[in-house]
Amino acid sequence: MEKSLLSSIIQKSSNGIIVIENGKVEYANPEADRIFQGKLNSQSIEEKLKLDSFKIGDSHYRLKAMVKEVGLEVIEVMDITSTIELEDKNCFYDVMLDNISNGVIMSDESGHIIEYNKSNEEFEGLKRKDVLGKKSDEVYDVDLEDSQLRKVTKSGKELLDCNTKYNTIEGNERVLVCSYFPVYKDSKVIGACGISENLTKVQKLLDRTLELQNELIKSSKTEQLKYSFENIIGESPEIKKSVEESIRASIFDSPILVVGDTGTGKELFVQSIHNNSKRAGEPFIPINCAAIPENLMESLLFGTVKGAFTGAENKAGLIEQAGSGTLYLDELNSMPINIQAKLLRVIQEQTVRRVGGKDTKKVRCRYIASINDSPESCIENNRLRDDLFYRLGAITIELPRLIDRKGDIPVLIEHFIGQFNRKYNCNIKGVSVELLEIFNEYNWPGNVRELQYVLEGSMCMDRDIDEIGIKHLPNYLYKKFSDLKLRSIGRFGNTDMHLNNILETVERETVLKCLANNEGNLNRTAKALGISRQNLHYRIRKHGLKKSTRYGSFEYYADIDDDQ
Repeated sequence: MEKSLLSSIIQKSSNGIIVIENGKVEYANPEADRIFQGKLNSQSIEEKLKLDSFKIGDSHYRLKAMVKEVGLEVIEVMDITSTIELEDKNCFYDVMLDNISNGVIMSDESGHIIEYNKSNEEFEGLKRKDVLGKKSDEVYDVDLEDSQLRKVTKSGKELLDCNTKYNTIEGNERVLVCSYFPVYKDSKVIGACGISENLTKVQKLLDRTLELQNELIKSSKTEQLKYSFENIIGESPEIKKSVEESIRASIFDSPILVVGDTGTGKELFVQSIHNNSKRAGEPFIPINCAAIPENLMESLLFGTVKGAFTGAENKAGLIEQAGSGTLYLDELNSMPINIQAKLLRVIQEQTVRRVGGKDTKKVRCRYIASINDSPESCIENNRLRDDLFYRLGAITIELPRLIDRKGDIPVLIEHFIGQFNRKYNCNIKGVSVELLEIFNEYNWPGNVRELQYVLEGSMCMDRDIDEIGIKHLPNYLYKKFSDLKLRSIGRFGNTDMHLNNILETVERETVLKCLANNEGNLNRTAKALGISRQNLHYRIRKHGLKKSTRYGSFEYYADIDDDQ
């Protein structure tokens, strides 16, 4: 009975069983036959017994001698595919952990540290071998039950973006932002994982920036900022409108929102507004919202109290430092939405509460913000709170793109060439007619700033010239502008058109384009073309221009009966 039961168990075993008697395979259960596909011999089995593992098809196996006597061996065949795959995954896991920039620490249910990667070694000045197997209170100056890993293990709830500032055992300051996550198995918490980001260098740079700003604040009452309205170059109706609106807005204390693409001169306008206001002698504090890490934004803006987080000190934020001056929030649409909500409360209540504090403090600064996209797009894409826009946007100043004020290109060229002549000791008179035409055709995605850099780069390429031509452009722009040149002359380059017909076509398109730029206003168009209004009337009739005449993808018109 017992022999029969044993035989049944061997037959149904999930592992293979092989019996070798006197050097010959006498028995193999169905699983062993399946694994070896019926090709069993004692020599092959003996060779595989010496191996740690072997592979048949896509599976990995290991042999284990269960019984080994003189003339008798009973061998178990184990499928270890999942174990090998796990070992392979662990190799990838180890490489990943030791090469990511984030610090990783893990602890088990009892609080023992079971993982500690290289980045953590660099952050904290500790060695992995000295940390593994120990509890948090044996490694850090903290009670075990107060450690974040232990709290997460006990609560089963994650902790996100915890600010931590401390000194290593060597006395070096570290600033980390850590998030902690519970680890579950079968609905039970078996430990916790902490992931940290080292912001020490960023914090030092920000601290240095604040020091420099404080120095500027101290001297700001005797030294004016760089820009004023006199520095804004342009005669076009579009730029004049923006300047006039800014001058009117500067005399009030209401918040202002400046809207403009990259390179349109937002800070130039903001500084000019501050310098033209009654706050001109007070601090001007700019903050680029896109350049500050989210985890530091709140404490930098609102300040901190001692104990707000590990290592936090009593420190005024930028809002307080602005005093009775101006706080400029550049690229506001890059500020995290949750901090925008707190900023709105500060603006509305004119009080600020430092991070970790209970008391509020009255603030008196003026707020000017800028965005580099339309408010509608920012709100729709959840990059700007609508209620914050309504509060800041009561006075909204829109800055024109260079493509919308191309009439200013010649005066901007003259200004920048004069500026760089003085800077680089050159005597360049201007740009060639050919290049000016191409400048007028180009769409200038970088706006005035791009034009400025193009001219500076061209002058640096060759300082001993009278005028800048296409060949003097920086290499990366040469091909682009050469292509523009080809496109502009390509319509007439290989044609039998009579010269008079070409001139007529160019004249018609020039008049149409100028009408387009001036929204059909005849007085402005005539002035831009350098001809009299009567001469413009003549050319409109000559080319048969009527309402709904199109230029490019836009529809503009000239109606000579309109008294414009």
